[in-house]
Amino acid sequence: MPKINKNLIIGIALVVWCLSCTYTYVCEVNENYCSVFRSFPELPESVANVQVSDGSKHIATIANNFKFLPSQATVLNYDDTDLDIFLKQIVSYLQVHSHKKLYISGGAAINEEQGTQVFAHLGQARAEGIRQYLLSSNVVPEQIVAVANDSLPPVAYRGKMIGGIAFDFKVMPEYKQTNEISANILLYHPLVLYFEQASARIKFSSEERLYFEAIKSYLLEHSTARVEVQGFSDITGKEGIQKYIADQRSKTVSNYLQSIGIDSSKIVSKAVEKQFLTQEEHKQHINRRVLVNVAHYK
Repeated sequence: MPKINKNLIIGIALVVWCLSCTYTYVCEVNENYCSVFRSFPELPESVANVQVSDGSKHIATIANNFKFLPSQATVLNYDDTDLDIFLKQIVSYLQVHSHKKLYISGGAAINEEQGTQVFAHLGQARAEGIRQYLLSSNVVPEQIVAVANDSLPPVAYRGKMIGGIAFDFKVMPEYKQTNEISANILLYHPLVLYFEQASARIKFSSEERLYFEAIKSYLLEHSTARVEVQGFSDITGKEGIQKYIADQRSKTVSNYLQSIGIDSSKIVSKAVEKQFLTQEEHKQHINRRVLVNVAHYK
């Protein structure tokens, strides 16, 4: 009969005991959703899905909500392909509808820490993180606002916080709407036009042309009104080149306004120097722009 190695048996028993203690602490005590003795409910569909609309117009849907660690503001699933497509659909809508403003609301659960080092409200910090992600995709900062909303608590599910984010498109309340050309055209709100690198050429969309027609009608009715055209460049090249390109961009838009019947005396055109929305090289497309705005001059 072979001799039993007691030390080996004791060693195996210690390993099994350590593993069982680890399992009990991680899966049963801390409820990290790895228990083999309990079943866990599926995430409610109302939380799993995210839908974004502008009134009756559907913008985007994703069956994979935003995920956060408890008391943390960083989105965990930005690398999700579906989420990336979802956010790009929102970006596209904002770019086409430059008179719209997107409000991103964020919430936090009662048992989470309610603030961060920068923001007093965790929900606003989460919303701001998503705002910054959208701004990196050719959206001007004025079009997106991040706010806190206590009525949007995320759901704790399998060690993560799911949801707690809402999107709401609104018309700028401080701007006047005209019904003469199109219900979607707003005066007094800057129209943002983007250009290719080192180029002053642009092809206006049908909505942008409607906007210009609305400006034309408004200028005819208001003697003190002027249309301001401000050209900008990116950070590349020497300062003289930057100013020249910015000036050419503003002239391109001004010339078009004159071509549709707006008198040159009603147009205030200028190149704006050294006003960059970002210094990051991979985001220079948002600097190459022209802002068109209506203002009253005494």
